[in-house]
Amino acid sequence: MFKSIKILIFCFCFSFSLDGLIFEIPSITDLPPYLRNESLVIVNVHSVLIEPAQMLGSEEWAEYELQNLKENEGMSYKEAMEELVPIWQRILLSSPMKCVEPTTMGMVRYLQKRGYKILGIDSQEVEMAYPTHFQLKALDIDMLRSAPYTGCTVVDLKPYAKYIDGILFIGNRGDFPLAITKFFECLKERPKHVIYIDTDTYRVASVADELNWKGIQTVGLRLTARDGKKSLYNPSVVEIQKRYQGKMLPDREAYWLVNHGFGDGH
Repeated sequence: MFKSIKILIFCFCFSFSLDGLIFEIPSITDLPPYLRNESLVIVNVHSVLIEPAQMLGSEEWAEYELQNLKENEGMSYKEAMEELVPIWQRILLSSPMKCVEPTTMGMVRYLQKRGYKILGIDSQEVEMAYPTHFQLKALDIDMLRSAPYTGCTVVDLKPYAKYIDGILFIGNRGDFPLAITKFFECLKERPKHVIYIDTDTYRVASVADELNWKGIQTVGLRLTARDGKKSLYNPSVVEIQKRYQGKMLPDREAYWLVNHGFGDGH
């Protein structure tokens, strides 16, 4: 009897520890222990799955440029984003992409082979839907294979969002938690269990809190694989890469040019 009670207490604590909390994972390969049979896995596409193959156009570049516009140009966050997003999109359209981790594609395949549904979410505008899917498929990632909804649908938001073949595009002004809950209204049955993966602590917390408040058991996972990249960001390398924007210049080659005196306007 006493042994049975101890087992029940352990099971309760284990369940509580996995739902409604946020965990950090060094790699996407650390995902499986959090999975349940009914889990829907939601990933931020341009943070967790793919990124530009060079510094120019990366999240670190965007963060640096955003701060620069706010501090040196006196722009508000909204004004800075409106200035930055069109430039960012042009860079992403011409940039070769790579997986965030060497194991990214393998983990996506792992989930798909086991029948898990995967929802991608992206703060890019709807116009970026085709290029994003094309870039993913070039890296052997097909979001349609594990899509929670077949086809396309407009999600009732202001500004509007659109779901296309496994990815929910919400735009740079989109609200992640609201977009996800509104998308769930398009499904015949809302998910029983969600795992949300992102690199940003605030987004992870806000999505997990909102979904749990809505009665959907949710685990938030913050991927730390990109954490060291901010300290490696080099504006001089980016300036070199801008000159070769028609033909993107890898970081190693750009570093070589900087180190040999070709940066800083030379």
